[in-house]
Amino acid sequence: MHIYCVLTGEGTGHGGGPGIGCSGGGHGGGGGNGTDQKRSGAPFGSYLQPKSFGCDGGNSTFPYVGGAGGGRLSIEASDWLTIDGRVSASGGRGRSPHSGGGSGGSVFVRTRHITGAGVVEASGGDGDSRGGGGSAGRVALYYVYDFFVGKSFVVFIYNK
Repeated sequence: MHIYCVLTGEGTGHGGGPGIGCSGGGHGGGGGNGTDQKRSGAPFGSYLQPKSFGCDGGNSTFPYVGGAGGGRLSIEASDWLTIDGRVSASGGRGRSPHSGGGSGGSVFVRTRHITGAGVVEASGGDGDSRGGGGSAGRVALYYVYDFFVGKSFVVFIYNK
């Protein structure tokens, strides 16, 4: 199987509530606190078999919205898996003033051989202005033989 794609998706949940700056969504860790926020999105989900959507970032009042949580992707290839593109379940940036970033989603990969020079990620989205960043999501790669020279990472973006 040869993968060359990008995946993002809307998640569920939210970070902190109304205030000067709203908090980021949690998933692989806690979301970043927005200005004057005492709480943020809490960590959840399995690190061994990640299958959860990311959480949306916090927002103030309607119609303002926080960053979208990342999607979820599960790939099971019986023999060879080549990743030369970008496989991403990253959270989105805060979409309104002072909103929080969405947390990264989940990427689960199981195969016998993995190869390629692509990127696998589930990073958190940046908060807007005084909003907190979303936490990183979760990535799990299970393989027997590794020929992969690309990058697999999750990134938490802190913004205040």
